[in-house]
Amino acid sequence: MERLLIIANPAASGFTGASLRAVTHVLRRRFEVDTEWPTSAEGSKTAAAAAAAAGYDVVAAMGGDGVAHQVANGLVHTKTSLAVIPAGTTNVLARIVGLPSKPAKAATVLLEAERQTVPLAHVTDGDTAHYALFALGVGFDADMVRESERRPHAKGKIGALHYVRSAVSVAIRDYRTKPANLKAVCDGESIAAVSVMVQIHTPYTFFGPMALSLTDDTSDGPAAFAVTRLPVRRAASIFSRAATRRNVSAARGVKIWHNFEKLIVEADPATHIQADGDLIGAGEYFEITPAPGALTMMLPAAGQDRPGREASRRRLSQLVRWRARS
Repeated sequence: MERLLIIANPAASGFTGASLRAVTHVLRRRFEVDTEWPTSAEGSKTAAAAAAAAGYDVVAAMGGDGVAHQVANGLVHTKTSLAVIPAGTTNVLARIVGLPSKPAKAATVLLEAERQTVPLAHVTDGDTAHYALFALGVGFDADMVRESERRPHAKGKIGALHYVRSAVSVAIRDYRTKPANLKAVCDGESIAAVSVMVQIHTPYTFFGPMALSLTDDTSDGPAAFAVTRLPVRRAASIFSRAATRRNVSAARGVKIWHNFEKLIVEADPATHIQADGDLIGAGEYFEITPAPGALTMMLPAAGQDRPGREASRRRLSQLVRWRARS
């Protein structure tokens, strides 16, 4: 029997002791299950790395995208696969790969899930390194995350509206007249910008039921996005285009690089960076590259399709094509 470790975040908005017991009961049909409750984000990463070293076949991150991010960073370049049990506010990764939103139902899907290699993005400031599962942001996106984390309890109370409120606040207060303080150099082309983002999968993120994408569902591989300025009218235009799958690059002051090989972002002054919705630091230099073979995940099998999962299956097939070309 395969061995699986659940790394749970009891602070996640959708986590309860009852849900953990239900998930454990379901998973024991296929796995020998153990559970850990780390007390910090770094503890989740350390526990995942230790589980891989101990020979666990799967580590399941139960919580939101933050715990999935930390667990993934502990598992990169190992033989241990990442599984996701959504119990957070937004659960972007679980929605991208087509998992049910309820923890016990997601665990049921994992009983027949298949291992697949998934692409990540690698970012370094020259001293430390991180891997991102679905998105990276320098500038506006990271400042929005920073603003939302000032009132962390609001996430559980008003959910996605908390992120909307944070985004609007940052856009109006800090970015309406902000000059470009970032230099983005991607595959030899340079642009001055106030915000730089990297979309690893489609979509980039969700606001409630609304998916936001920098590219359409037919685009393969990673995409880098830079915007030169962000007055309110332009921010609204970009948001509208991202939400309706229209051509974001047609918005004024926007540049998108598809299937890029290397992106360098220099900031003056130093600015924050987020990965998968978590702040991971601040600095003056970031180098971002695709990492197509860094991690395996437990993903829904083709025979597990259900209504509403067609778009997720299409996105997963794009990931496979990207990995095959890399």
